[in-house]
Amino acid sequence: MDNKLSFTNDVFFKFMLTREDEGSNYLLNLIIKDIFHLQYSSLQITNPEIITNSMKDKRIFLDILLKDDEGRPIDIEMQVSSLNELQYKRFQLYGFKMVNDELNKGDDYRNIEPTYQIIFITDESKEEQLVDIYMSRNEKGRAEKYNLIHRAYVYIDYIEEILKEKKVEELTEFEKLVYIFKKGLDDGIIDVESKVKRYMGEKYKEFKNTDEGMRHLAFQREMWQWQTKQEQLLAKREKEERERQDREREEKDKERERMDKERERMDKERELQDQERARIDLELQERERQIDEKENQLEIRENILAKKIAKSKAQGVDEGKMSSLRSLMDSMNWTIEQAMAALQIPSEQYDYYKELMKTTYNTKN
Repeated sequence: MDNKLSFTNDVFFKFMLTREDEGSNYLLNLIIKDIFHLQYSSLQITNPEIITNSMKDKRIFLDILLKDDEGRPIDIEMQVSSLNELQYKRFQLYGFKMVNDELNKGDDYRNIEPTYQIIFITDESKEEQLVDIYMSRNEKGRAEKYNLIHRAYVYIDYIEEILKEKKVEELTEFEKLVYIFKKGLDDGIIDVESKVKRYMGEKYKEFKNTDEGMRHLAFQREMWQWQTKQEQLLAKREKEERERQDREREEKDKERERMDKERERMDKERELQDQERARIDLELQERERQIDEKENQLEIRENILAKKIAKSKAQGVDEGKMSSLRSLMDSMNWTIEQAMAALQIPSEQYDYYKELMKTTYNTKN
């Protein structure tokens, strides 16, 4: 059962750093000075005890509160639950509380010392650095003067990125500490000479021989944290599945909307095509009407011309016959009837030629 206890177990974490011996002091100084580069001569742990009634008790105190000989408060904790909005807000609120506790010393603000928080993150993250330090800055990135809250997040998973560039023996002492938090004392580091490896290994063995209740609490916490993480993982997967389904529905809705718009576009295009065909049909009908009208006009003109030609021809024949009639009447002293009979004019045309002769020559017979 001891072999299953991880180095990131928060009960063991507090045990490892609060023994007030050479090993604990070395690890504390390594963490604080490597991250914030603070200069001090001594540290005082203000909450070395672990107070809890239950492994799930919210009143459990597993962070390490310290003060250096300059009076600066320092808080170190191992964040074993999922990192989310609630946790980020809790870290900030705890920083405000640390400042407020300093304010309780009196009304003289000069007595307030800056506070320092160091939070080890076990949750998977996609950060691009091992240590991320926050303090209030202006829009140009310049740190505010006399900052009261300094907060550092140590992303344990990022050691995997560092190992892509370095061998284990090339890691700094602080990086080796993070390595052991991530992988334990595995084959990769077991033969590497390192104080941090030695002290962390000693603390692990010491914890195995500590109070039964302490070890039981640690294993209870480990199991509870594992169950909590599984529940969070399941909740995360369910959330991701819901989001995936929502995205699929959204994509389907967008596709339907796109298809509706495409159908609408095609309907409008067909409507425009129908309108264009109707316009072309009307134009063709109008052209056919104009052609028919022109053909009718041409036919009328041709008929008129034919009549004129026929009339002209008839007039030419009539004038010739009238001249012949006049000549016979004058030379033979015939009547118009005798002359028409001699010219073999049909009897049914007698009246017509009589009228022409009368009109043309003023003849009576």
